[in-house]
Amino acid sequence: MTFTPERLTQARERRMMTKAELAEQVGKTPALITRYENGSRVPPEEAIALISRALRFPGSFFFRPAPVVASEGAVSFRALASMTAARRRAAISAGALAAELSDWIADEFELPSPHVPDLRGYSPEDAAAAVRAEWQLGQASILNVVKLLESKGIRLFSLVERCRDMDAFSHWRDSIPFVFLNMVTNRERCRFNAAHELGHLVLHRDGESSGRIQEREADSFASAFLMPQGDVVASVPFNAGIGSLLSLKSRWGVSLSALVYRANSLNLFTEWHHRNVVITLSKKGWRTTEPNPMPGKESSEVLTQVLATLRSEGKGAGFLAAELDWSVEELSDLVFNLTAVQGARPTTGEIPPSPSEVSLRLVVDRESSE
Repeated sequence: MTFTPERLTQARERRMMTKAELAEQVGKTPALITRYENGSRVPPEEAIALISRALRFPGSFFFRPAPVVASEGAVSFRALASMTAARRRAAISAGALAAELSDWIADEFELPSPHVPDLRGYSPEDAAAAVRAEWQLGQASILNVVKLLESKGIRLFSLVERCRDMDAFSHWRDSIPFVFLNMVTNRERCRFNAAHELGHLVLHRDGESSGRIQEREADSFASAFLMPQGDVVASVPFNAGIGSLLSLKSRWGVSLSALVYRANSLNLFTEWHHRNVVITLSKKGWRTTEPNPMPGKESSEVLTQVLATLRSEGKGAGFLAAELDWSVEELSDLVFNLTAVQGARPTTGEIPPSPSEVSLRLVVDRESSE
């Protein structure tokens, strides 16, 4: 086996460590860590063991083939301006790990093919309507955004707590769309974040997703996608009061602030009424804390089915982690913590998946079938 320098860089960035910090933990010099990472020096077994413990990756991880890591410009990050470079690199490192997990799953299961239209040049409103038409959603409310995206071939993974100041990010890899969601947020925000990233996938490709304009476009897309114009206009009274809005927000599974924004953008409020509604939200603290939040969480149906199938074969999370040369903790971080709740029933309030939402089949003897 040959040591892979890129794996050391990937693991270190995943843990948000500088070379100096890693060097201190393993009793080496930063210059020596640099040589390990640029390939001019191969670490001995003793050093690899120390690095493995410090970075919490099995020693075998550092002998895997070099990862395919997305460039920062090709990844859509929310709140990019407030993120540190270390946070961005940690997230991109997680994305490369998730891609390997996705490849492993694709080799063992038949996953839904990507069905995400390229709508560059469309306005956010028109793009949202076009996606709804393409996916035959009409004006219906979307019960589960995560499962809907998975059914269209988008690979969904979770962000870890180390990145809790990051809402979501997305990118394309070899024509496969990936979305990462922070599950620490409430359900309304998670749903909006998923729709926001869908906006980036359809509106912005090939490194065109960074910037304030693109973020505003993705927000507008999410708003229109979750709250279709016809249904909102038919359901929200003109100059609706807070009580009416509170009762209506569950119709679309959005936050109160998001509903207020959408209603105002559709001219359902006068300027004076909108200002007073926003003031009321601020006074009650409802712009940061959601009133009457939706119960439960939306999670990955694909990953749930994969783990359930492995369990039925007597293979637990440890088997899958070992296949990838990860720890179970690393795997759990990316799969919505499903390894910790294997066999558990859905959380109260969770919408049970429909069998037709995401279809998964095991690949049996792929070579003989080709």
